[in-house]
Amino acid sequence: VDIEAQITVSYLEIYNEKIRDLLDVTREDLPIKESEEDGMKEVNVVGCKEMTVNQPADVMRYMERGNGARVFAATKLNQSSSRSHSVFVVRIKQKNKTDFTTSSSRLYLVDLAGSERVAKTEVTGDQLTEATNINRSLTTLGLCIKNIIEKKHVPYRDSKLTRLLQDSLGGNSRTVLVLACSPALYNADESVSTMRFGANAKKIKNRIKANKERTPAELKKINAKLEKRGKEVDMYVKELEIRLAQCNQLAFVLGHGRHQDIFKANDAILKAIVPGEADVGSVMAPVMAPPVLARRPSAAGLLDLSG
Repeated sequence: VDIEAQITVSYLEIYNEKIRDLLDVTREDLPIKESEEDGMKEVNVVGCKEMTVNQPADVMRYMERGNGARVFAATKLNQSSSRSHSVFVVRIKQKNKTDFTTSSSRLYLVDLAGSERVAKTEVTGDQLTEATNINRSLTTLGLCIKNIIEKKHVPYRDSKLTRLLQDSLGGNSRTVLVLACSPALYNADESVSTMRFGANAKKIKNRIKANKERTPAELKKINAKLEKRGKEVDMYVKELEIRLAQCNQLAFVLGHGRHQDIFKANDAILKAIVPGEADVGSVMAPVMAPPVLARRPSAAGLLDLSG
């Protein structure tokens, strides 16, 4: 199969509830908007730079470049503590040159800043503000996961992080979560909280499907099949109406007619039950009609003519 593919990458940072482009640090406070592409609704960051890549080395180069622009600071617990969440996005678009169908997918690599206890980190000033925003966004993330499981309203818009990860949490996606825990007893509370977070996230069950756009030729084939099926249904409905009219006529004869009329009614029943070869019902029967009798029953078996 002849496939043409285009792969692009972008790198974003969520710092103090503001999104900035790590591949172009001049682009700050970027907005999030929902758009529709290839028939699928997507949550995208408007204005971020997308770089085309041709080999794995290109991907690693842009990732290292973005890492150099991230915000880090030293705390009492970590000399190089990340003060933001980062999202590395790989977008893949494929086009089949044989049947001209297109498909698209996105891979999100997310680095979540760890939750902080101010009593342990002893941060102040700007770092205290950073810690507050980090904890708030992680709390919202946990609430979104909980509400997805319980099928309640999900507050995606309460945080830039959850809004950006909306498709990854409850959308058309497969999500893998890697938890970082400390073996030290000093960090036992944080480790337990992290494990509970992961256990809840594991309960989310997404139904996924391929993001595929059909070609006009494929849509024409589907439309032709539906039209054919519609005509078959119309023919069967008409046949049922004919049989219903025959049964109504028979009921009238049985209530008011004579013996010779009953014999005529028997013939009407036989024609209704065992249609002829040219009958519409015989054409429709293999498709959707209920099975008919294999052999023609005798007239005496239909109506009791004794007495």
